[in-house]
Amino acid sequence: MVSVASSPPLPSQRQPDALRLVDRRWYEHLLRAIGFGIPVIALGLASASLGLLSNQHAHILDKAFLAHDTGRLESIGFLYPPLPFLLAVILPSPWALAVIGGLAAGATAWLLWYGLQRTTLDPITRSLLLAGTIATPSLLFLASQQISDMLQLHLFLVSWFYYLNFIRLRHTWSGFTAGLILGLAFFAGFSALIAALALAFLTPLFSPPEDQRVEARVAQALVILFPALWAAFSWGYTSWTFTGHWLDYLTDPTAPVTLPHSLAELSVRAWDVTQQMVHELPHAPLFLGIFLLVLRYQPRGAIGLGTLIPVIWLIRVLGFPFGTALTIATLTVIAVAGISRRISRRWGPVLVALVVLQILVNTLVSPPATELRAWIQALVHWQQPPTAQAERQFARSLVDTMPPHHILADDRSAYRLVAQAGTAQPFLLPADQGFDQVLAQPCGRVHIVLVSRMPAPGDRVSARYAITPPPGFTLRTTWGEWLVYAHDPAMPCPSTS
Repeated sequence: MVSVASSPPLPSQRQPDALRLVDRRWYEHLLRAIGFGIPVIALGLASASLGLLSNQHAHILDKAFLAHDTGRLESIGFLYPPLPFLLAVILPSPWALAVIGGLAAGATAWLLWYGLQRTTLDPITRSLLLAGTIATPSLLFLASQQISDMLQLHLFLVSWFYYLNFIRLRHTWSGFTAGLILGLAFFAGFSALIAALALAFLTPLFSPPEDQRVEARVAQALVILFPALWAAFSWGYTSWTFTGHWLDYLTDPTAPVTLPHSLAELSVRAWDVTQQMVHELPHAPLFLGIFLLVLRYQPRGAIGLGTLIPVIWLIRVLGFPFGTALTIATLTVIAVAGISRRISRRWGPVLVALVVLQILVNTLVSPPATELRAWIQALVHWQQPPTAQAERQFARSLVDTMPPHHILADDRSAYRLVAQAGTAQPFLLPADQGFDQVLAQPCGRVHIVLVSRMPAPGDRVSARYAITPPPGFTLRTTWGEWLVYAHDPAMPCPSTS
């Protein structure tokens, strides 16, 4: 989870301003990440045992089951972001996603502890601050239910440490490494590219007087920006090579991007995002407190922290996904990682009080995010939500004793049913061979046709049979938004001649 550079100095040679992350071997980072991740993994497994399944994990499991059951990795196409799908396809299950997310959270916790050790805060304050940060509900939710966002957050933090090496110690290789890590983060979420742009434009602000020439500033920015841009270009080029389109992968339901189409729409969205962030910031009091402290002890360091808010604002205004939980967790984690090394110990109790306040606020007055609120309530009451239980029972009743490829559905809408069923074999989905022929004439070829009354964009099955049932099928049952049409043997199939 944690990237390191070569030729690390000996521990005895470490200085307060020494390069970050390179003073330990890779396996030392790995072992500490596993150790810090054990409690978070346990919580993620507990969430899975309650049957909690976020929309993000359902999307991932839907495609992972499809690739795993068919044995064809290419069946997932150019879905974006690809990194979570590739990790999930190895062992597709909610339990495996909980373990991966917990390891990413453990690696994040270790990096925060690594950074806190460089400050003048006493060990008790550092321990309480770290424990409180990791116990923030938003971060725990990402670790157990939002693996894509958790991977992004961890990679952001690693790149932030290398970026600090670059701007403080003028270590060029660290700057390039920060860009490489943001390039990897691009495969977990498009917001990494926006983050790379922000860091690249910030870099000249930290340049020493002798590097104020235009050429030097451009070179410093490109050190950070080039690897991330190359990652975006390579994925777009690969998509164009096989599909003929550069950016179609951004419109897939697994990557809901809604680019503004006019200035009027852009201004409305900007106002909506501003209101949303105004409501979210009170849920991150630790970020606000640390920002003020950094502003006092290291004013230039406050530039980086202060940039987080406009960067997240811009990501959302442009239409890229960046949820409430990821926003609160990102502000908190980067703020703790940015605590000034020269901070006075007398501020320790204030920081601990702020992190306790943050936990209480996010637990008792949950942020305006439906999935996060439902997750908190399920864990607090230790009870599976009735809707989740009913959804799982409905999905498994559909696939029970069903032969392979005998449920015609479009997983743009039915992805949760595939994930809850735990297999894609009984379903005939758009990625399967013969889907178009069966969609045109399902009679005699499948037993069940699933039609959603609230279909997602691009759901071909629901669009075709939204008004009338398929010929030879009758309505067997309904559940929630779903119409279940079953083949009636008494009804003859229409002639194909």
